Amino acid sequence: MRNFNKLSDLTKRNFFPVLISLISFTSIGCQSEDLSLDDNMEDTLYNEPDPENDTTTKSSINDSRWVGFNTGNTSINSETSAENIFDNKISGWDTGVAKIESNKLKITLPERAGTSNGMECRLDVTDNPKYQLYFDVKFQDNFDFSRGGKLGFGFAIGDGVTGGRWEEAVNENKGGSFRVMWRGDSAEPYLFPYVYYKDMQGFNGNDFKHKKFNITDNRTYRVRLTIKTNTSASKANGYAKMEVKQSGESNYTKVWETSSIRWSGNSSASKRNIKTFYFSTFRGGKTNEWDGNNGSQSIYFDNLKWYQID
Repeated sequence: MRNFNKLSDLTKRNFFPVLISLISFTSIGCQSEDLSLDDNMEDTLYNEPDPENDTTTKSSINDSRWVGFNTGNTSINSETSAENIFDNKISGWDTGVAKIESNKLKITLPERAGTSNGMECRLDVTDNPKYQLYFDVKFQDNFDFSRGGKLGFGFAIGDGVTGGRWEEAVNENKGGSFRVMWRGDSAEPYLFPYVYYKDMQGFNGNDFKHKKFNITDNRTYRVRLTIKTNTSASKANGYAKMEVKQSGESNYTKVWETSSIRWSGNSSASKRNIKTFYFSTFRGGKTNEWDGNNGSQSIYFDNLKWYQID
């Protein structure tokens, strides 16, 4: 919890010694705190908000946020109710597939669910070229991975480009995207990065399938994504990293990293920055082999955090 210590019931006799001690302690802490990117950043920089002291406006646009789902069991049947839970502006929330269950965000994919059955929305964030986010995810027991699908939270660069609209990234300089997919058409299911960017090859996002992290059902994983956009339209100096670790592990496994990507060829910094995050959880690909055939299947999310980085 984010704690705001209150000085109460202090007498004139002991107020100033206590205040001086607090100032000394705070100064020492500030001198020693290191906010550089490392595995401990996520556990120390942002804690769960205190409802009595959290002043963030509902449906606001935030550059940093922790989102837990400790609201009790409830369906999320509207964009407004989703915004109240996320404490952040949301666009395009898909109703009917999401609920809070056992303090987790549960997304249920119907049997034979294609790209039209699942979650696809955007969270508005403060316009910035550098972000990091992470989230916990678990596939239900005996989950039918089928061929694969989009998973969890990711970045929209500029206007955001997905859905096979490669020409918007390559020719029209509208931006790109950095998301996560799962694949199940192998001996062991796995996660991997899925991106659209200025210099991409092919008609769909580059999937970098040789960069992967093996997973299984009924086990919690933490996915962490880091992004820095290219500093000008012509420079391929953008950065991206995808990391994953299993619950209980201290260190992440680096799945993919690059420091030479041109996310957008737009001369406008705003069209190269991140202004929204995707929440994409659905099966597909567009053909039937991507569809699940073993009844409704659920994926659980928790502990979403995002923050700007240096």
